[in-house]
Parts: sequence; structure tokens; C-alpha cells
Amino acid sequence: MASSIDTAFLRSSDLFENQPDEVLKAVLLQGRLEEYGPGQVVFEQGDQGDRLYIVKSGALEVLASFSDGADPVPVAYLGPGEVLGELALLTGSPRSASVRAPEHAELFTVEKSVPTGGSRPVDVALSPDGKRAWVSHGDSGDLRVLDAVSLDVLATIPVGPRAWWTALTPDGSRLYVTVGRAGDVAVVDTAAGKVITRIPAGKLPWGVALVEVP
Repeated sequence: MASSIDTAFLRSSDLFENQPDEVLKAVLLQGRLEEYGPGQVVFEQGDQGDRLYIVKSGALEVLASFSDGADPVPVAYLGPGEVLGELALLTGSPRSASVRAPEHAELFTVEKSVPTGGSRPVDVALSPDGKRAWVSHGDSGDLRVLDAVSLDVLATIPVGPRAWWTALTPDGSRLYVTVGRAGDVAVVDTAAGKVITRIPAGKLPWGVALVEVP
């Protein structure tokens, strides 16, 4: 438990900066602080993802190997307030890169992988108020709606086979989900909990983004 940490620390991260106090307090109760010395490995590429990390102090180096047997190369550096492993918190998916501390680092970590009940969890979207999360499942082709505080599964929304990447509108009213096998993007009314329309997107749509048009 790391409830003695001020919630202002969590607000310094992009993931939690707009979340209400009750969400931040729930996160603090589930996590703890860990310290890593220079050169110490936080996790290796391919390890099972079972937690989220937020850098409180120091820095982290992210390294990835892009082919079997190849030496890992640095691909990113993370500093205070930056987050890694947020999807793994919900899905337990394997790590896509290795992370080590090139200098002394203090990390806040939350260890709670959620059994959402679907198969092959792919992506997650969080509501603007931090109270709901939607997890897409590629093989079962649905969205699982979670209470983002208790992490209980509240509902299942059928979307279609290979439900992959998600994008939530700023007001949280619509969720766009790529459906690979159908070759479209499903538009979900989050209040009604159902697909209201589909947008043709071609074979195996790989990603979805929302942009503001002047």
C-alpha cells in the first residue's frame, strides 16, 4: 500500500491528470513504491505483464529487440510522471520491450491484472471521469465494460471478430472500435451499451484516431 503518497504525484502523469480524487485514492491503495539501482532491470521483453509503473524519480531506459537473437537497442527514455505498462494492468499481456534503470529510480507500481473474461485482450479506453474502462477482445469479438475503480466487469458489448483498436470521443459518448475481420469500424454508444453504426474501413483496419477539424 502507498496511501501515504500525495495524490498530486499521480496527477503529474498523463494517465491520471484528469481523474477524480476517488480514482486516485483507489489507485494508491492498490500500489506501492519500489526502488531500482543503476543498471537494475525492471522487466524483460516477453515477460508476462502483471503491473503498471509510474516513474516517481530518476529515469528508465526502454530497450527492444526486433528479431530473434538481435541485441536490444534503446528506443525510449522515461522520466518522472511518465507511465509504462498501463495495458498490462488490465490484460496481463507480455512485455513488448525491456526496461532498466540507468540511474537510481523510484517507481510507483500497481499489481492488478483483471480477468475480463474475454479472449485475447487488445486495447483499453478510459472514460473522461475515470469511472469506466472498455477493453476490446480480438478473438471473442467484444468489449468488456469495467468499473475503473473496483475493476469489476459490468457488461459485455458484442462488436465483431477481431475487435482491436479503440478511440473514445472527448465527451465519452462514442467509442470507435476497429473490427478486423469485418473490415469496418464499429461505433458504440457508450450510454446505451451497443453498436449504433459501422463505417467501412477496408481489409484489416489497423488503428483508429480522432482528430479535431476546424
